[in-house]
Amino acid sequence: MPAQGRDRTRAEGLLSTVPGLRPAIALALGLFLVASGTLAGNAYWSAVGAKDASVRAAMVSVTTAGGEALTVAYKQGFAAISPMAPPVLADTAPIDVTNTGGTPLNYTVEVSGGVAAVGLQLWKRGATCDAATTPAPGATSGTLAAPPALPSDAASAAAGAGIALCARTTLTSIFSDAAGLSLVPTLTFTGRVGDNWNASAGTSFTQTASYNWFQVKHNSSAKCLDGEGAANTVGTRMILFSCAAANATGNQSFRFEPVGSRYRIYIGNGTAAGPVIAPIADANNSQVQLVTKTTAAGAALDRQLWSIVQHGVAGDYQLINVRSGLCLTMLSSADLAPFTVDTCDNSTSTKKAAYQAEHFNFVEIP
Repeated sequence: MPAQGRDRTRAEGLLSTVPGLRPAIALALGLFLVASGTLAGNAYWSAVGAKDASVRAAMVSVTTAGGEALTVAYKQGFAAISPMAPPVLADTAPIDVTNTGGTPLNYTVEVSGGVAAVGLQLWKRGATCDAATTPAPGATSGTLAAPPALPSDAASAAAGAGIALCARTTLTSIFSDAAGLSLVPTLTFTGRVGDNWNASAGTSFTQTASYNWFQVKHNSSAKCLDGEGAANTVGTRMILFSCAAANATGNQSFRFEPVGSRYRIYIGNGTAAGPVIAPIADANNSQVQLVTKTTAAGAALDRQLWSIVQHGVAGDYQLINVRSGLCLTMLSSADLAPFTVDTCDNSTSTKKAAYQAEHFNFVEIP
């Protein structure tokens, strides 16, 4: 045997005589392979993306688009003068969720920042997705606090494919409970492969709920219903005054709360507790002022309610007190003229003083 071969054999023999050395080398190699495999696997674990962003976890990737169109300002509306001030109690928008990765995905949806007062409905989108669209069979329903599952026909997508959803939010609570609502919820769609591989993408939108506010404008004089002395407290007389710049908190701004088919009228900056507008008695020429709101059935409640009736020329309305059947009017068209109630003029002649005195229109305050 050549000397070089004898030397290698001798060296190997010496190593083999060192106790535990060969098992240690095998263990070290095994640990290196396991560690290498674990580090590579981590690249495929879940990742959560920013709003409306593409999120990648190696072969798992999801994008969303369209959810921002669920931004809406819910409004109570004013049915008596509809369609000039229709209610806004729902919003509908298309949402696309796309599997931009290389493997099929099963989807789930979650909502953060939502409330139970707003319902959420999801269905697979057809040819249209707007306010007039009827939800498709298989639509699912929940709220922005407890969202529904995705429809069974829109809960998975092949690699490179997407799901086309139609989403509808609806204000479901009594409007007086929802007024002042302001939220920015986020819909997050997560695509999964097995138990651990997943990617998510979210879309956010803003929703608010607020009352409609109006100036009550006297048609003949082009002046406005006003709280005397710029006040809005109980006992303040209602007067006629030149219209000021419109704002929702002033003493020339009013909101109309539906009570059945009638309305309770609040002055600007008032709350759900009042005060509200009413005559102090049921006779002709009774003064109209701000009074403490009541909800107890009886004469006091009826005196605080008004029917809004379109009469005569289009855009002309009478405000008829429910208790007395008398109309809101004033004795002159001069600034500071006090409002009273009087027998309604049923003629349609716009030249008559009585007609002119008791007809109004409504200008919505932005």
